Amino acid sequence: DNGIKTVHGRQERMTGFKSGTRIFIIRHAESEGNLDLGMYTRHSDPKVPLSKLGHQQALAAGDWLAQYYKQAGEPRHVRMYVSPFLRTEQTAAEVAKLMGMRDAGGILESIQQHPLLKEQAFGLFEGLSDLEQQARYPDAYERIGNYYANGAKFYAPFEIVGGESPFKVYERAKHFLGTLIRDQEHNGQMDFVIVTHGVTARALAMALDRDKDDDWFAKEPNPGNADIRLFVRENGHMTDKGYVFRGQETGRKPAQPESPDKLLLAAYQKVKPVAADVQLALLPKTEEETRALPAAAA
Repeated sequence: DNGIKTVHGRQERMTGFKSGTRIFIIRHAESEGNLDLGMYTRHSDPKVPLSKLGHQQALAAGDWLAQYYKQAGEPRHVRMYVSPFLRTEQTAAEVAKLMGMRDAGGILESIQQHPLLKEQAFGLFEGLSDLEQQARYPDAYERIGNYYANGAKFYAPFEIVGGESPFKVYERAKHFLGTLIRDQEHNGQMDFVIVTHGVTARALAMALDRDKDDDWFAKEPNPGNADIRLFVRENGHMTDKGYVFRGQETGRKPAQPESPDKLLLAAYQKVKPVAADVQLALLPKTEEETRALPAAAA
């Protein structure tokens, strides 16, 4: 520990939220892409739908939120913001069925699509297998792989293939939170539900919590499908209450892509040997991070 405290301007920016503000961040429920990475080559990323189980998970998440507000007994209404991708829109629709719209006696004020909540972009790597990435873009493949192998994946330069680094996702997450602050200032909105993607959900958590930095981001796994994380403004800052609902507890445990860390590391070593002390925990573990990275993606 070098004693340096990284804040990235978050503490100053997030003071705009009023005391008592609640922000629920939900990752989309299980998608067909979670079960079969080949979906990203057969469909454009924004059009990958939920699986059958995914619809059940989203309904369960909506039921949890409905019960939360029922038990709280507070006459507060919630604004929902959602990524424009199909799997997030379908998740939001199922959640809304249980929460209900305010004009029909429910608690949702409105549901608004917001492009800043979209999935991380992988550019020319999108939907390509590991071998295709190496064959078509060998220099970019090696350069990006170096960032992952050396523990700096937060800054991995996907911009060189037309995508965006996790850092860029974090930047737009900060901009999005400004939308919530303005909504609160102009409309008095205190409660928000955000339906987004794994990397974007982590970026939002990092932007909300002044104690989270790029090292935290690199080590923190993506939330599971339909997981709900709660942040509350209290004691002068946003407090991470952790995961209050786990979507994978609904029905069977979703199948995961076969991309264990050892295979990821071995695939990269085929291109460029790395030091023996590389921390496997810093390599990608989720479909967002494996389907378009220089590793053994499906």
